[in-house]
Amino acid sequence: MPGWWHFRRGRARGPVRPSTVNQLTRQTDRARSRLRLWQAVAVVAAVLGAVASGVLFHASEAGRAASERSTARPVTATTVADAPSVPARGRATAYLERAVVSVAWDFPAGVRHLARESVVAGTPAGSPVVVWVDPLGRPLGTPPGALDLVLGSALVGGGTLTVLGGLAVVGGRLLRLRLDRRDLRTWAEQWARVEPEWSGRRRHDAGDGGR
Repeated sequence: MPGWWHFRRGRARGPVRPSTVNQLTRQTDRARSRLRLWQAVAVVAAVLGAVASGVLFHASEAGRAASERSTARPVTATTVADAPSVPARGRATAYLERAVVSVAWDFPAGVRHLARESVVAGTPAGSPVVVWVDPLGRPLGTPPGALDLVLGSALVGGGTLTVLGGLAVVGGRLLRLRLDRRDLRTWAEQWARVEPEWSGRRRHDAGDGGR
């Protein structure tokens, strides 16, 4: 009967809800839990910021490239001298080596232009080279292509992620070290109060004083 009565009373009161705060955890332990949460949020924000910066860079550069292509035009120039050759030991990757050489073109018709352009090393004189020029025939930089835009966006996004993610990680590490130092200081203070009684030194000193 008593067991049945307590069972009925327990059901009437409803389920027992334990406290959401563990009384054995320290304030610094709860601070570490919040720090882990905020650090995860900061990392996610860094990833989103990196994606956003890459997208914005791509949109901006794509617009600039489209504007340049609408006003500029490619013309065929010719090299006026032989480009420096690649050393014998580097011929296996000669297509990767670049050299600067003088090139010439006529645009508008009858107007001669001369400039220095980057070509594949070892290019002989008289070779054709594509040069982008403005309506007056003055040389311009080559408008970035699709691959250039993708690589540039990846670099910008990666740099943003490195900076923001690094700040989140380093900031979390510094705050965690601060909490560790606070724990050590609190432990030293508590040990200074407990140690004399725990080791018996206080009782021993009191006994000696009473003699």
